[in-house]
Amino acid sequence: MGAPHRRTIYIASLEAHIDRLHNQLLSIGLYPIPFDRLEPYRGLNSKTAKSMVAGLQHDATHIKLKLLELERSSTNIRKLLGTHNTANPSPPSALSAMALEADVRRHSVDSSGIGMGIHTAHGHPNHLQRS
Repeated sequence: MGAPHRRTIYIASLEAHIDRLHNQLLSIGLYPIPFDRLEPYRGLNSKTAKSMVAGLQHDATHIKLKLLELERSSTNIRKLLGTHNTANPSPPSALSAMALEADVRRHSVDSSGIGMGIHTAHGHPNHLQRS
């Protein structure tokens, strides 16, 4: 199969994909876009568009990492509190999750319990006292 034939097939495939995307956007009411909303993008070329997409990809990657960190912290908090109800966990608000994460990080420097105000009585780990 020669390059011109492959190019024709590729362009037809791209056009079909764009048609599917337009149909999806139309079904959720996001298409067609009024021309006045497109004004900020006047003069946009492919290089600028690629840079914008790369920036969005970068932001999305960081947000996913933050979400994973929050989920890990939430799991650790539930383990610490002994309330890891996996059947129907109620998701904490973003602010309370970040506050709890900050609190756990602040107190998780020393695993001996000193940073959490917990000290062992008689030097035995089974005799915990809160100070």
